[in-house]
Amino acid sequence: MSIRLNISDLLGNQNRGNASAEDIIQIIENRLRFKADYEGASVIVEPYALVNSHGNDLVSGVVIHSDSQRYLSFEPRYLEVGKLSDVVALDAFFPNGAFDAEDFPEGTEILAAVELVDYAEAVKN
Repeated sequence: MSIRLNISDLLGNQNRGNASAEDIIQIIENRLRFKADYEGASVIVEPYALVNSHGNDLVSGVVIHSDSQRYLSFEPRYLEVGKLSDVVALDAFFPNGAFDAEDFPEGTEILAAVELVDYAEAVKN
């Protein structure tokens, strides 16, 4: 059973409108998936980082579900924070080595990133 937290419950914020960068940072730091409306579609995202590129705050994450588009691979995508609305924090996820902060283009500022877990090492301990 997963615990579903409204972003306002998680952060003490009563605004259910567009998400802020601070909202997303809290979700990333807690390694939580989130559900949101994005450009007219409902999406579920595993967020790996929040970056700023050319003045735009972007979530770098894996869209694991979208009701408007089928993704055949779990590859990182960028979502504009200003276009996310009705964000709901979901359950925790297990970030893995598929994410590499070194892959961002030069000049990209990393505002937050998940702490990666080496699954093989975690299982041994």
